[in-house]
Amino acid sequence: MTENKGSILCLIGVALSLATSVSGATPLTLERAESLALETDTGYSGLIKQSQAFEDQAIADRQLPDPMLMVGWLNVPVEDFQLDQEPMNQIRLSVKQMFPGGDTLGVKRKRTLADAARVREQAVTRRLSVLQQTRSAWLETHYWEAALDIVKENEPLFEQLRDVTSSLYSTGRKGLDDVVRSELELQRLKDREQKIAEMIDAQRAALGRWTGQGEDETRLPGQLPVWTITLPSKAVMRQQIIEHPVVLAMDRQIDKLQEGIDLAKQQYKPDWSVELAYAFRNARRANGVEVSDVASIVVSMDLPVFTAKRQDKRVSAASQHYNAGLDQRFDMIKELDRKLDAELARLDKLNRRIDLYETMILPQTEQQAEAALMAYKAERSDFSEVMRSRTAQLESALQFERLQTDRLKSITTIRFLLPPEDDVTRSRAGVLGGQNEQ
Repeated sequence: MTENKGSILCLIGVALSLATSVSGATPLTLERAESLALETDTGYSGLIKQSQAFEDQAIADRQLPDPMLMVGWLNVPVEDFQLDQEPMNQIRLSVKQMFPGGDTLGVKRKRTLADAARVREQAVTRRLSVLQQTRSAWLETHYWEAALDIVKENEPLFEQLRDVTSSLYSTGRKGLDDVVRSELELQRLKDREQKIAEMIDAQRAALGRWTGQGEDETRLPGQLPVWTITLPSKAVMRQQIIEHPVVLAMDRQIDKLQEGIDLAKQQYKPDWSVELAYAFRNARRANGVEVSDVASIVVSMDLPVFTAKRQDKRVSAASQHYNAGLDQRFDMIKELDRKLDAELARLDKLNRRIDLYETMILPQTEQQAEAALMAYKAERSDFSEVMRSRTAQLESALQFERLQTDRLKSITTIRFLLPPEDDVTRSRAGVLGGQNEQ
């Protein structure tokens, strides 16, 4: 008996410790979620490796081609294949080095370095995107958790309606249909709780995709972050768009296209080569004197004289690629400007709606719900009006939470388009740190 009692106490202790650990779990703050997302994101690591690959390739692009070593048996008689019969018989050893025309190697190096710089800017963009998507996922998860809390807070009010209708029905003052309707609405509310719980699971999984945490580890704090945003002038915002890493990556691509024009122009200059050769001879002249070995040097070059359909066309093609890149950059800036204008307009409307809900809609729906319930108790209104007012109060609370969340998500989008200096610093520091690890 004593042993059983001890086992029971042990189980109770374990259960209490587990409950304490769960209840005492630290909520996943937005700042912690951002840090986890940046630490565990593997999407940008490939960009870092690709940038390092371009850096290494740039070193290789600047080097001369490998020299060629050639060994030959020249003027071998086919009757007996002897190399000591005629002075012209020889074994020839030569080394040949090619030299690309103009500054071809230097231009190739610059093009590859432009690729490396472009990928680095893409890595910065990737980290800014991770911050944006993590914040959006965190905010959406927070909304559904807050929605569940709101619905649960309203559940006692619907239970109160059920109790009121049951009490009035028992005294014969109201009909059975009010009791049935109140019970039905209460069950619908509980069903809504289940649907919201499903959305919470889905959103926690979406957030875990960035933070790397499981669904049971992502309970969020109860309060939304307080963000304020101060917008500069339109000219300053325009300049910030031009300096966005997305645009800077496009600038580096245009630099590469510009170097492509220079590379095409190098083809007007001849490639040339130098060949050094030494021939061994093992024959004698008619007078019995051994013939000497011979050495030679040969310089050769291309003759780019027919340029109309080759060099000229390559320069023209490179110029067209460059101009197309400029057009794409212009379109990109216009699209970023359009997105920014649309998001700023959306944020302004959300701020107006939030102010309207705070000052008018929420207080009035609460007053209306209380007044409708009192009128129903006094038999001055029907149950439908009570239910409509109570449902309106619930929907207004949920909509107000939705508006607050959407406002912060809108600010998140604006912070991606006009990244604060802190976000850019964090992103570039991560990129430089990733390069140093390579």
